[in-house]
Amino acid sequence: MRVAITASGGGHTGYAIAIAEQLLTRGIDVVIIVDPADTWSLEKIRHRLGDRVEIAFARQLRGAQESLVALLRRLPTRLADLVKIHQVLADTDILICTGSNHSLLPALYARALGKPVLCIEAVDRIATRSKTVALLHDLAAVPVALHWPAQRKLYRRAAVVGPIYEKPLYKPAQGDYILVITGTEGNPALVKKLVKTSLQNIVLQTGRTVDPQLIARHKPTWKVFRYHPDIAALMARAKLVVAHQGLSLVEAALAYQKPVLLALNPDLPRTSGLEDAVHLARYLNTKAVNPAELTPRQLEENIFAATQRRPPRYLPGAHILATHLTYLMKSILNKER
Repeated sequence: MRVAITASGGGHTGYAIAIAEQLLTRGIDVVIIVDPADTWSLEKIRHRLGDRVEIAFARQLRGAQESLVALLRRLPTRLADLVKIHQVLADTDILICTGSNHSLLPALYARALGKPVLCIEAVDRIATRSKTVALLHDLAAVPVALHWPAQRKLYRRAAVVGPIYEKPLYKPAQGDYILVITGTEGNPALVKKLVKTSLQNIVLQTGRTVDPQLIARHKPTWKVFRYHPDIAALMARAKLVVAHQGLSLVEAALAYQKPVLLALNPDLPRTSGLEDAVHLARYLNTKAVNPAELTPRQLEENIFAATQRRPPRYLPGAHILATHLTYLMKSILNKER
């Protein structure tokens, strides 16, 4: 069997790696489709998977904060990208799309070629549907793999496999620092409040929107960087992980069994909102907070309270999905007939 997976940046790339890891242990060939400009995803894939997977390239339609106009302007060149990956999709037995607009055209093209396609809904989309996955499900009859039982109400063609996250690379250890992950785009609202706290031992990943050097001037005891290709090593030794709704939070809680705090990112209007975040926080035995609505003192209090909680345990969804991939596809589609 040969499986193609779209790695669409951030948590979407995390899903792709998690599934690829499981498929490779079963002797299945994997090709991962990446945006060539997404150097962070490429670096992470190569770090985790090395040369065990093939890499193909297709560009995303628009960035996380870009408008529909940008999408329409780029559409002709993105359609041309499909020619470049035609043979990849033609030789593929199944395409797994991990969401975001980067997955849309490859998934539709694979369907046009008569190839089975399976979508992964986002781990934080519990009360609302992500646009790309909803579109492919409703218009192209693409089945969906889900993380949580509560997501069943969102889709007719779906199966719950459990939370999908990457395998732990390191043995968890009790560290003395708080790891704050703001994601690819960053979370300025969280960082703004965080620098006004009295917290000293902080390891902060800032993302694209916050300059680490500016933070380092105000907080010389902090370790600050935009991106880290092996963030898992930092998770494994952290006392607590603070992150926005998404895969990093889930990986910290479930792969490394770390207490977590969900800090909503109000600067990502197209991602999941507060209702979804509250549901995800409950699954991870924590609380969802909006940094924009907290004082620095309140943020400190929520961080301290989070350190006293313990994360739950679930069966790993990537393992279940890889084990039952063909069966799941047939079962979901047969239910619709």
